[in-house]
Amino acid sequence: MYRDIASELRADILSDKVVPALFAGLTSGLGLLVAQIAFGSFIFSGALAPYSSQGIGLVLFGNFAACLVIALAGGYRGAISGLSPALVLVMALIGSTMDAGGDALFVTTAGALILSAMATGVCCLVIGHFQLANLVRFIPYPVAGGFVAGIGAAVCLAAMSMMGAKPDWRMIPALLEPSILWRWVPGAAYGIALYLAMKRWRNALILPVSVAIAVAAYHFVLATLDISGDEARAAGLLFKSTADGSLWPVLGVADLAHLDWAAMGMQIPNMLTLLLIALICVIMNLAGLELAANHELNWDREFKAAGFASLAAGLGGGTVACTIVPASLRSKLLGATTRLTGIVAALVIGGSLLLGDGMLALIPTPLVGGILFFAGSGMIDEGLLRSFKRLPWSEYGIIVLIFVVIISFGLIEGVGAGMLATLVFFAVRLTRIFHQVFGTA
Repeated sequence: MYRDIASELRADILSDKVVPALFAGLTSGLGLLVAQIAFGSFIFSGALAPYSSQGIGLVLFGNFAACLVIALAGGYRGAISGLSPALVLVMALIGSTMDAGGDALFVTTAGALILSAMATGVCCLVIGHFQLANLVRFIPYPVAGGFVAGIGAAVCLAAMSMMGAKPDWRMIPALLEPSILWRWVPGAAYGIALYLAMKRWRNALILPVSVAIAVAAYHFVLATLDISGDEARAAGLLFKSTADGSLWPVLGVADLAHLDWAAMGMQIPNMLTLLLIALICVIMNLAGLELAANHELNWDREFKAAGFASLAAGLGGGTVACTIVPASLRSKLLGATTRLTGIVAALVIGGSLLLGDGMLALIPTPLVGGILFFAGSGMIDEGLLRSFKRLPWSEYGIIVLIFVVIISFGLIEGVGAGMLATLVFFAVRLTRIFHQVFGTA
């Protein structure tokens, strides 16, 4: 197998695929880098903010490992992997509810995320090894759409919270006050405009180029107002570097002394939720990629690849990640259906780990909220708005139910509602089949 992959890579390097692979891999890698920094900043915010750079390193290494391993071991040539917004919410939940303080807070949170990645890897390997993928691959579209839409809305609400606005329906008038409005509207407008631009022109360069322009404009305004970088960071306008250089490795052997096993034990329900959501993300993304690319995949092989990727991420001190459909599909559209594309994207992420956390000090804080809004807007559009014309009212109602439960009560409650909706969905289908078979007998 390894010889076959090496021969394949050698042939692709000498072929006309190498230029499209470099372009697609570079643009996908830059887009992922921007998104992963935003996701890591959100996960490690609040009480974990003093460890934000280390947290971003944790996310970036998981992204690097998944992108590289799935590119080499997966069946889809040109696959790109990263952290799904659904996973971000559960990881943030673990960090915000961790009952620990000081260095123990970060070390225990990182330990919980690393163990969750390894557990996800083991589950995926078991599914792939025993050829159980066919048993888990079917999720009714209304249930999947409800998850996607609800998680997208939760991401947008989290972005508003991160930008200084508290998204509570009882405080809607307060959100429209000028002193609050300027905090969240620019980021929300940027995120929505970015999504509409990428939807309209479908160019992978839009994300990294728009971010570069936004960062340059932001620093120009700061310079015009005679605000130094240190003053901007003190005011919360720019990120603060907290890792003192390298972003990886995040944890050392000495850090294990700060691990609070009791606090981690209390997070087992959330860690199991993270594992479940990770498996759902793997299933949904494989199904979406198979449909969008019109390419039949060997699901057992893909689960093995996802399992090895999660294990590699966890053992190296990173978070779980999975295949991303839009970026992977872009490889096909650009004629970059080669493993080189994923390898190049992984090297872009890996290069950022080696460069250190100095680059993070240049990133405006509102930009992170805008990127989160961009991710959430796409999920709401795909799961809720587009489904309105595709589905009958009975099935669309399931999407709305899960959507409302997630934004009203929380992600875990939404998972429960989704599982209940799945059972009801199957029961209704089986009843119809029973009447069709025995009603005509």
